[in-house]
Amino acid sequence: MKDVIDKLDETLIARVSELKVRLGELAMEDDLEKLQSIREQAKELERGRDLLRAAEQCITGAERKLELLLRTHTKAPPTVLRIKLCWSKLGLPGADDIIEERMAADALPRLFELLAEKMGAQVLERAGQVMHGDRPLLSRRPAQEWINPNSGAPYASKVIGHTGWYVITHSSTRQKIEQIEALARSLGIPLGTIQAEAVARQPN
Repeated sequence: MKDVIDKLDETLIARVSELKVRLGELAMEDDLEKLQSIREQAKELERGRDLLRAAEQCITGAERKLELLLRTHTKAPPTVLRIKLCWSKLGLPGADDIIEERMAADALPRLFELLAEKMGAQVLERAGQVMHGDRPLLSRRPAQEWINPNSGAPYASKVIGHTGWYVITHSSTRQKIEQIEALARSLGIPLGTIQAEAVARQPN
């Protein structure tokens, strides 16, 4: 597109130059009527060149914005939440557990089930003190404690086995990882005991 515009611009420049030469010739011939008509046409060509350059800037700007949108809005590959539990770091027996559910929301209740099995049900009471924004991460009364102020309905949550506790799942995978890290710090769990990350989802 730019090459086409540049070529057309060169043609217009050449034409304007020719008209200026012709204007000089007509001035000597004293043909005022034709002189005035050619001047008007020369002005039209100049205005055309201005519009041509404005169109070039418009097209170039639109192409740049489009390219930026295509780069920044390319859909990221789907991921899943993987949680690894290294029980040996807590001095507990048993092999490491790896939680990797197709939906990140399903990984959280399984995490708390395993923590309760290995560390005792009291760990859920302590985890219930960890906050998710202005709400607790765990609750026994989700319908009362996790109300969306816009819709009036409870935020999404999952029940944790048969414990009577629920974990709020209204968050992105990245936020869930941050919540798990905050949980480990709040419970005083040694670094590396709970490892959470987003990994590429394997095709079915």
